[in-house]
Amino acid sequence: MTLWRQYFQYGYWKVRVLQKHPRQMCLRQFVPPAFVATLAVLAVLALWSAWARAAFLTVVALYAAASVLQAVRLAWRAPSRLVRLPVVFGTVHVAYGAGFLTGLIAFRRRWGPSSHSPVQSSS
Repeated sequence: MTLWRQYFQYGYWKVRVLQKHPRQMCLRQFVPPAFVATLAVLAVLALWSAWARAAFLTVVALYAAASVLQAVRLAWRAPSRLVRLPVVFGTVHVAYGAGFLTGLIAFRRRWGPSSHSPVQSSS
């Protein structure tokens, strides 16, 4: 739970970093939010569509397979990590992605030149 909270917050506040310093971002930082958004859209569509259910299961299966393969590659010296690593990968990627998407909503009004200065009241 602590790992989830840490990466959710990391993703959430990464949006503010993006707003203030857009050139520091790289493509890999947008992959987890795109992954989470894809899963969310497919999960909703899967309620009505067999195609969406198949697509959702395919994406999850491919992610799980990639996670297990990477875990095998990393855990060859410490096999006890093999079971935990795919769970850690999933936690990190989904929490960061969900945090980033939540941050996009929370900070939606802070884009543009005014995002560099504190919000001022209009009184």
